[in-house]
Amino acid sequence: MIDPARDEDQLDEIPKDKKIITHCKSGARSAIGTSLLQAKGFKDVLNLEGGFSAWQKEGLPVKKD
Repeated sequence: MIDPARDEDQLDEIPKDKKIITHCKSGARSAIGTSLLQAKGFKDVLNLEGGFSAWQKEGLPVKKD
């Protein structure tokens, strides 16, 4: 997991030619991350609205390792 606000030196690990979906628990921090990534030139970046909590509430699949 990379925090674009804190881990700017790791942004080169994120492919710019693929869709990026950001997420956090509620969707608020990942919205900021989405904006930061877009400002750094990432074009296809989406935020998971409502975060992981909303995903679980909808009963969508979750894989646990």
